[in-house]
Amino acid sequence: MWCPGISAIVTRHYFQRNLKGFGFCTGKPVWLILSVLIPICAGLLMFVSAWIFSIAEFSYESFANIFSAGFIPVFCIAVLFNLFAAAGEEIGWRGLLVPEMARFMGFTKLALISGAIWTVWHFPLIFFSTYNGAGPLWYSLMVFIPSVIGAGVILAWLRLKSGSVFTAILFYGFWNYFIQSFYPALTIQTEASEFMLGEFGWACPVFYIILAFIFWHFRGLLPKNPDKGENIRA
Repeated sequence: MWCPGISAIVTRHYFQRNLKGFGFCTGKPVWLILSVLIPICAGLLMFVSAWIFSIAEFSYESFANIFSAGFIPVFCIAVLFNLFAAAGEEIGWRGLLVPEMARFMGFTKLALISGAIWTVWHFPLIFFSTYNGAGPLWYSLMVFIPSVIGAGVILAWLRLKSGSVFTAILFYGFWNYFIQSFYPALTIQTEASEFMLGEFGWACPVFYIILAFIFWHFRGLLPKNPDKGENIRA
């Protein structure tokens, strides 16, 4: 996951002789908080829906283990690891790629193109590794492609609005932990839930497409150049 980040750092240093422009700043706290809350709330909505409608079962045994004092250090280490891994990708995608594309094109085009590049980057893992869902490969691709492109729209918006790459890192890191580990640990999976939940479930693209349209609707609020206060083109 650090290949995009390392490549971006080498590229930036080669052309600029410095590491400016990645967005290594906090920006307004509201965008950092939003970047944490969206993946947590989205995962909660998807998994709670599965529990309520008996698509999957809630594991009370896991609940007792997770919400104990001994889980706190495990939780902190897991979150930090996921944030570190996410930083490897986001320094490349949202640290370098998105702001550079914003210099030459409008938000819609840059969000879709950067999202598509991010999607294709995952294809070797899907085709030649175990990074896919429980169903057939075509189903994994059918739900994965719109999910990642939709996420790309959201992450691009947060990065450009906040001026901070940490928004993308927080979003991606918390998403990976809560969707891949935390909520699944509280869930007793069924055949139906395997097709609904997780990164290769149908609930994921539904959520991302809806949220991507909401963020895209407010694209006029994005600064093309935060220092000059110029608005980004549509």
